[in-house]
Amino acid sequence: IGKDSKSVLVDIDNLTNEQKISASQLYVQGLTQIRQALNGLTSTAVTQAAIDLAQLRADQYEARGTNPLTNGHIGAGVENLIRLGSKSTVQTEEDLKRAVYNALLVTSFADAPSNWGHLQANLNFANNIGIAVADINGDYWLVVAFTNNGTPITNPEDPATLQAALAQAQADQAQAQAASDAAKAQLTKASSDYA
Repeated sequence: IGKDSKSVLVDIDNLTNEQKISASQLYVQGLTQIRQALNGLTSTAVTQAAIDLAQLRADQYEARGTNPLTNGHIGAGVENLIRLGSKSTVQTEEDLKRAVYNALLVTSFADAPSNWGHLQANLNFANNIGIAVADINGDYWLVVAFTNNGTPITNPEDPATLQAALAQAQADQAQAQAASDAAKAQLTKASSDYA
């Protein structure tokens, strides 16, 4: 969670697709480590299909308008629902990302007393993950949807991606420097010939 995220305001009622992707990427970063350590699954990603599914589920919960704690999940799909509370709890990008981070920890490591199966969904259900937010009569819920559909969205903050970009930039710089050196040599020769 970057320091600049404290100053970036979010409208939890109208998260942009980029904000949903960013929140989903954070969940996936942590979940990938958990999945690798506990069951060896390595192909965890964010896809637009998963985000769309999360938004569909959020819309369905909003339309139903009843508390998931008393009325359960909608449909046969698997998603994790984590209560965020009131709108005032998520005002900035930092608030949103902290809520996502805490949701991952709670669903992975504090689920045993409830026996709701969040950890099983996290570990075993599907490779791709998307996040949306449902407003159920003023009570906000994080909806984490799981699917095997969609093409993975590259995380621009993933260390491997950043390292690959750095290596490419260094190679491009070396190539440009060689071209510049060759051009300077030709300019020097041309100036000498002119003189």
